Amino acid sequence: MATTQEPDAVGQFIEPSLDRPALEIDFESTFCLGAHNSFVLELHRRLHRLGYLVPQDSNLFTEKTAAAVELFQISRGLEADGICSDQTWRAIIEASFVLGDRLLYQTSPMMRGEDIAELQLKLGTLGFDAGRVDGIFGPNTRRAVGEFQRNVDIVTDDVCGPEVVDHLQRLASRGTHVSVAGLRERESLRDRPRVASELRVALVHTGEDLGILGRIGFELQHLGTSVAVFSSPTWSDAAQLVNLFQADVCVGLGTRVQPGAEIQYFGTAGFESIAGRHLSEVILAELPLALTSQASQSIPMRSPLLRETRCPAVLVQIGPSDSLSDTTSQIESAIHRSLDRWTDGLPELARTAPRQPSPSASS
Repeated sequence: MATTQEPDAVGQFIEPSLDRPALEIDFESTFCLGAHNSFVLELHRRLHRLGYLVPQDSNLFTEKTAAAVELFQISRGLEADGICSDQTWRAIIEASFVLGDRLLYQTSPMMRGEDIAELQLKLGTLGFDAGRVDGIFGPNTRRAVGEFQRNVDIVTDDVCGPEVVDHLQRLASRGTHVSVAGLRERESLRDRPRVASELRVALVHTGEDLGILGRIGFELQHLGTSVAVFSSPTWSDAAQLVNLFQADVCVGLGTRVQPGAEIQYFGTAGFESIAGRHLSEVILAELPLALTSQASQSIPMRSPLLRETRCPAVLVQIGPSDSLSDTTSQIESAIHRSLDRWTDGLPELARTAPRQPSPSASS
């Protein structure tokens, strides 16, 4: 796919298609079996560079393409269906970046990429809190870069360039195996409400008419809990609403084709949300046996809802869809009980938090 280049705010050149990958794509028709176009060619070339076995010079979307897309989705904690959606396309583009390929700094909208996730993990293992390893360059990452620059006595401009990358690579052996962001999440649990009625709870879904969430919200409000129920066109849109609501916890509910329940929480290489995992495990244990007797699991994923919410979040996927109507009251009770158990367990999670490493990067 031919692209032109334009300079950014600090003089580096970037490809417009990389920062705005979805503006001109009709995904359903562009990436379907039998489609042949320049976007498929670009998809093949990117997948090939990432190590997937696809013909890098072909512009025809085949079953081999779909299989490679599915393998990529599995590797990135995305829904594995072999369909190159907006979300998958963006993830493929983000995966193309390696730390050192470009300058990293805070912009609006925020920069994203695997290189940023690697930066966050390297900073975190050295004791600099760049926030969750989510591949999004936000305020926490900017502050951590600046703190690192001051610590190693180089120009402090909050921009990750070649000098920062060089120092990070040389100091890698001094890092721990645990990111400080995960430790601080545990410690922050000490300040969380101790009873469910004191929580700010966000309940979200996309597309489907899930009246079940409204009923759960009504029950929680009756007990004094501050609740917001959001219906959004995408999980990313839902995440923004959850953040505006300043929720303490978020529960998303959706359906899937396969029978059973899958409870997703945010997790990636080197980091997982401890509070999110705890809630997902509690919900899985509380769901009715009729749903969990099939292939059910609690699993770390990187879907937009989990990645972009600032609070602990889970996405409850139940299938097949008609099982929702058959077990509605049981699901309502299960989620209600789960929030009670989750808050009850937070103090223990906080107590078991290991001591934070202090920032250590002096050369």
